[in-house]
Amino acid sequence: MIKRLTGLTIGFSLILGGQAFAEESLKVVDPQSDLYDTTRYLEEATYDITTDFSDKVLLQEQFAEKRLREAQLAIEQGDPAAAKKLIQEADIHGELMEENLAEVNKTDDEIEEIDALEKEVLSYIAKRTEILKSLLIRDDIPEDAKKGIQRAINNQEKVVEKIHKAFAEKRLHLDDQEDVDDDAEDEAEEKAEEAEDKAEKEREKAEEATEKAEDKAEKERERAEEKTEKDREKAEEAAERAEEKAEKERERAEEKAERDREKAEEAAERAEEKAEKERERAEEKAEKERERAEEKAERERERAEEKAEREHEEDEDDD
Repeated sequence: MIKRLTGLTIGFSLILGGQAFAEESLKVVDPQSDLYDTTRYLEEATYDITTDFSDKVLLQEQFAEKRLREAQLAIEQGDPAAAKKLIQEADIHGELMEENLAEVNKTDDEIEEIDALEKEVLSYIAKRTEILKSLLIRDDIPEDAKKGIQRAINNQEKVVEKIHKAFAEKRLHLDDQEDVDDDAEDEAEEKAEEAEDKAEKEREKAEEATEKAEDKAEKERERAEEKTEKDREKAEEAAERAEEKAEKERERAEEKAERDREKAEEAAERAEEKAEKERERAEEKAEKERERAEEKAERERERAEEKAEREHEEDEDDD
């Protein structure tokens, strides 16, 4: 479930007191404050005890925005080196957000929860991009730092594309799973209804056969009564044989109906087993597709890390 992390915000507000400044609803501590290390420790502790991956995503987004706002403070205080480091830390928070987002896509969250999470994540990213752009146009930031800021802005655009793709794949998976479950359930219900209809028809046939046999026996008994005693005795014997025959026919009809019912139940069970296997195959297929998507995302992240490393080395060379 997606939480709003109000407890974290209240806790930070109590600790920061007058040394924090507020921009919109987010409070940031001056990196030069004595409380700064404490607030960073609280961030780590809060993240460590958080188990819900949706909450972890939002925490990393919040931390990233805080680092950028702290970078703004560092610039105001004439410390571009600290600002550059804080911007790099914001990028790291963004990468951790992507890792947690991959875990979110493995969960059974509903479409509404996924939509809400995507909207909130994109809102945080938009704020981050706005802050980065405001830093980029400042005159008091060194050119090498601006290069890093521009790369961060470009990375934001790539992250947005990845987020749209990840959430689209999650929605597709949920839709496919729902369709498979509905189809399997409908097929099983249809098979069960067919089996029940067939069994009902067989029961009706058995009852009709029994009624006909009883009618026939009754008529023969009536004809026998009209004859002489001897003929009546013969007729009674014939009636008894007819009754025995009718009883046997009734028993055979009931046995046949019972066998048909058992067959119908077996057919229904087979249909349910088939539906269950189809669900399992669909889940396996979805799992494989998710694994392939994760592997692809991992390769893309590795390439992005390699690229970031090269760019970092280039920045060091520039320095």
